[in-house]
Amino acid sequence: IMTADAVDDVQCLQQLIQIYSLPTQDHNENAFRDKFHDVCLSYLRDEVSLDRVRPVVVTAELAKYPNASNLITDVFWCCGLSCTGDEETEKFAAFVGLVKEVFPNDHLYEGLSLESSSTKTLDRYTLFREANEGFSKLLLELVEVHTNCKNVDIDHVVAKIHSLTGYFKLDPYRVHGLVLDVYEQDVDNMKYLQLVKSFKPTQTASLLGFQFTHHYKTASALKSSSKSSLKSDMKNVYTQVAMLIKHRVITLADIYPYLGPEDGRMMVEHKKYVASKISEARKVGMVNLREEGTGGASRPSTSSNDSFMSQIPPSSLMDEKNVTNQKFNLVVALLSIEAFDSALELLKILAPLDPVAFPPILQELCTQVSVLLEPIYAVVSHRSLMEGSSPTRTPKKEELSRSIQYGFPLILQCGYHLSNDVELVTKLCRILRLLMGNEAPKVAGIEKWVEKLCIGVLLPTVAIMPTNPTLCYELWDVIKTLPYEQRFRIYGAFQLEGYEPPNHRLLLAKVQATRATSDICKRTAKETTKSFGRSLAKIAHCNPLVAFEKIIEQAMAYENLISCFIEMIRYITPLGMDVLVYQLLVEMSAQGRSRMKDDTTYSSWLSNLGTFAGTMYRKYHSVADLQPMLCYILRKLRSGECSDLVVIQELVRQMTGFETLEANISDTQQKAHAGGTCLRFISGGYAQTLTGVNVRILGKASKRLRDKLVGGGLSTPLLLLLGQLRATHAYEHGTEEDEKKTQLVSEAHDQATNTLTLLANFLTTSNPKEPRDVRALSPSVGRDRDKDKGELEDKEPNGVDCPDQPLVMPKLSTMITDYGIEPEVAFTLTRHALPTRPVWKDEDVQKNLGDMSAALPASITNIRGDIPSAVRMYYVFWTLDLYDIYIPKDRYEETIAKLKSDIAEQESKAKYGGAEAAAVAKELKVLKEDLKMVSAEYKAQVDNHAKVSARLKEFRALKDQDMRGRQRLEEFTWVLLQECVLPRCTLSMQDAIFCGEFIRMIHDLQFQAFSLLLLFHSIVLHSPSWLAFTTECEAQRLGKFLAIILELLLRYRTSEVLYGKECSNHPGWRDNPRQKASINFNAYKCIHNKFHKKLTQAFIRCLVSPELAERRNCLLVLGRLKEVYPQHTRNAKSLMEKVGALKENPGMKALAESCYTILLNKKFNPEFDEEDELLDQRAAAAADKRPPPGRSSAAAGASDKKREREGDPGGGAIKKPKDGAATK
Repeated sequence: IMTADAVDDVQCLQQLIQIYSLPTQDHNENAFRDKFHDVCLSYLRDEVSLDRVRPVVVTAELAKYPNASNLITDVFWCCGLSCTGDEETEKFAAFVGLVKEVFPNDHLYEGLSLESSSTKTLDRYTLFREANEGFSKLLLELVEVHTNCKNVDIDHVVAKIHSLTGYFKLDPYRVHGLVLDVYEQDVDNMKYLQLVKSFKPTQTASLLGFQFTHHYKTASALKSSSKSSLKSDMKNVYTQVAMLIKHRVITLADIYPYLGPEDGRMMVEHKKYVASKISEARKVGMVNLREEGTGGASRPSTSSNDSFMSQIPPSSLMDEKNVTNQKFNLVVALLSIEAFDSALELLKILAPLDPVAFPPILQELCTQVSVLLEPIYAVVSHRSLMEGSSPTRTPKKEELSRSIQYGFPLILQCGYHLSNDVELVTKLCRILRLLMGNEAPKVAGIEKWVEKLCIGVLLPTVAIMPTNPTLCYELWDVIKTLPYEQRFRIYGAFQLEGYEPPNHRLLLAKVQATRATSDICKRTAKETTKSFGRSLAKIAHCNPLVAFEKIIEQAMAYENLISCFIEMIRYITPLGMDVLVYQLLVEMSAQGRSRMKDDTTYSSWLSNLGTFAGTMYRKYHSVADLQPMLCYILRKLRSGECSDLVVIQELVRQMTGFETLEANISDTQQKAHAGGTCLRFISGGYAQTLTGVNVRILGKASKRLRDKLVGGGLSTPLLLLLGQLRATHAYEHGTEEDEKKTQLVSEAHDQATNTLTLLANFLTTSNPKEPRDVRALSPSVGRDRDKDKGELEDKEPNGVDCPDQPLVMPKLSTMITDYGIEPEVAFTLTRHALPTRPVWKDEDVQKNLGDMSAALPASITNIRGDIPSAVRMYYVFWTLDLYDIYIPKDRYEETIAKLKSDIAEQESKAKYGGAEAAAVAKELKVLKEDLKMVSAEYKAQVDNHAKVSARLKEFRALKDQDMRGRQRLEEFTWVLLQECVLPRCTLSMQDAIFCGEFIRMIHDLQFQAFSLLLLFHSIVLHSPSWLAFTTECEAQRLGKFLAIILELLLRYRTSEVLYGKECSNHPGWRDNPRQKASINFNAYKCIHNKFHKKLTQAFIRCLVSPELAERRNCLLVLGRLKEVYPQHTRNAKSLMEKVGALKENPGMKALAESCYTILLNKKFNPEFDEEDELLDQRAAAAADKRPPPGRSSAAAGASDKKREREGDPGGGAIKKPKDGAATK
């Protein structure tokens, strides 16, 4: 009979009335009542008009039907309750008037209230007019719901309530309130909830709000001792409201305005409290001289465990005022019935008031979160593993979705207050580690959740907890799964916002941690590093960001404390080490600190920071992550900044022992670098500035750095960027006003060059001390658990194998043409990878170097067709290494003899045994291995030198007829100097030695088409002029090259026998290429004397130059030439006069005094002085014998040519090409 169409409802009602008119039919009262109710509702909803209903009701004659009054009463009462507005109430009154016309029954309409809602809310019945019998029957019906809740029909109960209300004229509000009171006593009974749903939601919220308002006023007037009892009386009311909100009977917005206290009042009180706590936190450690009897505030002691954490006060909202806070108690009720959506909504509204600090809220949050996370935690819990559950079991997707949907947002609301439940924090860490691993199903956005939880919960929780290293390891197991960019973003966000107001407890923890760390730094000494290291570790376990910020600040200010700090951080966890790396990068990228002390010197804080970083990575390479530091430096180079190059230099020096050959290294050690790798590390000054360093640890650190650079793909871009950075520094001398800018550019160029050569030397040289079986160690590995040592640096690496990987660079032609790398740098980066050296054949060049047609210098390309030998010599020069052309025999023999002596000494000690027998045996084993390696390297280098010599002899055998003629020789010599010697001898000290040895090799091989006299003359004549276009470091390298050349010339000058043995009949010592005989010894002495004169004149021009850089460079070169120049007293006096004048210059005083002292104390050869005077007398006599001015020009020209052959092989200055200014 029941249908959905309103018109059909009217027709059905008409049919039912006809059936009622038949006396023999059984009357279906329920069907009639329901259909009448549907027709009434359809009219109220405007689905059927009153004119459509009127004929049916008028013709029905309802008065003659039995029990009609009761049925109509029920219908009217239900429809009356559903009226929510004035318009519906008026329409309902019209419908009642229609029925009243055909069914006049005063008793039926007496209990109806047909006024508007505004009038209705004011209509109240007094208790005197209420029928006690009606309320008794109503109460019995409600009790029946409680006693027989399973079988009761709630619709029937609702109908009875409506009938009783209308029959006994009960107050609807009183009835509604009675239903709520009964429901309050049995909030778990869902039948009562369905009963409440039959009333208007706004009326329900209004009645409950009146109750909350009355309760809050009563509680505010009571004393604090009575408030707790009031709170317990209202517990069921909060639960009742929470149930109504959960089941959408009412909304949070309906009830929130009735809850006390007001938001504005709470906010004012909360801000006042937070301000007072922040003020107290900032006063920690301050001395109050006005306070009597205390002598000032005492500083927190760092000797006791957790001293600074024990002073953190409890939360503000444990105050008794919040016991009756209805909003907070409603949050507790919502959480208790798992109404998480509404609870989260209310917590977000109350977030500025820090509601989670209220203990009942925090306790309920922890309880509910534990329940939510339990299905996931069961997979990784120790209990499940002990019970034999499979550790590979994964949680269900439904469990995961519910835990993430509600569990993680609820945890975020806890914030640092989760520190009260350490067990829950540990569970959370293990769950996050499981979800970030590969065993659990992939969860969308889990990394974002991990980041939020770490910033908002985990790091703040650890910060205010007592020292708990185990929890730090659990937290690190979660954070280590993220890339370093996300990890550092987490640290940065927490450091920026976590310690700021209104987080007063975190602010107090920061102040106390800073104070404790400062006290440790003030009392740090070499003898106290162990005890203070433990104290520092306790602080760093909780607040690593605060502790290491202070430590790095002190390390940048005091260099002598760096070693102590490095020893003190041995006890920190991997999480603390990762934070330390982050703080290093923060300090390196600081914008408000000047990086330059003056125009040419970097600030001490930057160099100290580089030393601290290098020492830290060397000692704790197995834990500290290198990738962030290397990537940061790489990005800085991409932006064109070179101020941080000092950091990477210190990093390489401290971790590998490699150093630039200009610094603190003798000439014999420099020559040892021409040998094999083992000879370099034993006799080449390896790690000589790193005192007290374990070579085994240094080898492991070197291996780690190499793996990160080469294996991580960072070496190639780093070297290319350094090469590009070096090429972009246009070095030009200017006026005195531009001198500061010139010095700055010079320093930047030197830094880029030194870093490039240092890094290339490290990456292209295999360290024999590096362990070959070392394994890659991720920064997530835990600390060393050796109880005897307890040091991270002794930790043996474990993990997957990481084999050595070669350095792979682009083709040489590609680097020059595509990347803009200078040829000298490109050859340096690719020379080590050549299978055979030297390379000069076209097919070998194409195979190993690429298409060099566009990569050759312009001067080489211009003479390529005229002088093919120039191109081949260019390739030979740049593809050879010092290892190929020079064997340091003396260093090999001395090293082998020293190792044999040490072995004999250790063997003699081993005979006696004793407590040191094991150490002696170990040392003996290392010495024998070194001896074996050095001997093998000596033999291998001799064999390689023989192969290179054979290839060079093959190259020498090539005939080039175009080299005949002095003009061609001059042009070839100039190109060799301009494109080969000058760029390479200023690149590094080892390359400067190579250039000198390369010329010595040319002399030994006796190249036919090559004039050594012309080459020596060009070097002596033009090398001082190069000083105007070089930096200070390049000037020292140029001085080293010039010293080798002058030493070679002096060697033949001092021995006529040696000259006759090595230089007579030598093609390079001919005055003219077409002659067959070389010059005699007397002619060579004259040439040598003239070389020194011209060199002296050139140096004097540099010393009186108006440019400061040129004068400084000249003094640096003179310091390098102290063993071989000057050799004549007259030259020395001329130089001393000019150098002495420079001592008045403040910028060059120390350098000039040093050079002046060297010249003053130098001992000269009297034979050279006598020959110098004799040559001057001969020159004067020759000038007297010159023909008068009328002499023929032909005779004069012949005389000049003869004089040139005797004394000047160069015939004056070399004719330079059109672009021939020796510039860089």
